[in-house]
Amino acid sequence: MDLKLNDRVIIVTGASRGIGAAAARLLSAEGARLALVARSEAALEALKQALPTETLLIPCDMNLEDSAVRIVEACRTRYGRIDGLVNCAGATAGGDPLKLPESAWRGSFELKFFATLRLITAVLPLMREQRQGVIVTVGGNIGRQPNMYMLPGSAVGAALHVVNKGLADATAADGVRFHMLNPGPTRTERLVGYMAMLAKQSEITVEQAEQQLVKDAPQRRVAEPAEMAGLIAWMLSDRFAAATGNSVTADGGWVKAAS
Repeated sequence: MDLKLNDRVIIVTGASRGIGAAAARLLSAEGARLALVARSEAALEALKQALPTETLLIPCDMNLEDSAVRIVEACRTRYGRIDGLVNCAGATAGGDPLKLPESAWRGSFELKFFATLRLITAVLPLMREQRQGVIVTVGGNIGRQPNMYMLPGSAVGAALHVVNKGLADATAADGVRFHMLNPGPTRTERLVGYMAMLAKQSEITVEQAEQQLVKDAPQRRVAEPAEMAGLIAWMLSDRFAAATGNSVTADGGWVKAAS
């Protein structure tokens, strides 16, 4: 299916690896022009070499308060417009919630919530001026069904859901759409490392650790980053234009809510 993303200008944060890198590869294959954001310039440069469309690299630390404005201005200067934003940056802390220091909670919110919010706030005026734009934020299924040992991530995800819906309602009349993607376990570098650690601690194989991780999901499998990238591209496209303020959970059925 042609998603008609040819020549669309899309910012992707967290683009150096995982779901962000997979999204960059697919969006470029669909003809989009990209602005890729991550801390590692070397990783971004390596990714750029494999992309067929025009690509702007913006290496920066999104924890810095001026980074959002710099990202938007760099993209606007290069391309003259911004049609889409994919928020993929940021990881959150995990562990026993009664033992986690306050700094773990604050750190989770600083990058995954506040940095995302700053970038949304910076890009919205241009999208409203254009009367067109789509913002996709990658959260996580634990924002809908909290996990005791990942409560900072659950709290951040829930907060992002509120922002997603509230801003969608506020900007729908301006032609701007908001969507959230909530992945379950996805075979990113971070998850692979986590499964290896779990296997070592439990004295089992990595394959057994993976089976344990997905045992409560009806599909009983780990998703691939390319699958999440496909959903992101669909949300950015006009094929999904009738929706805004919604979220799509892709976790193999682990979340037990009916909708």
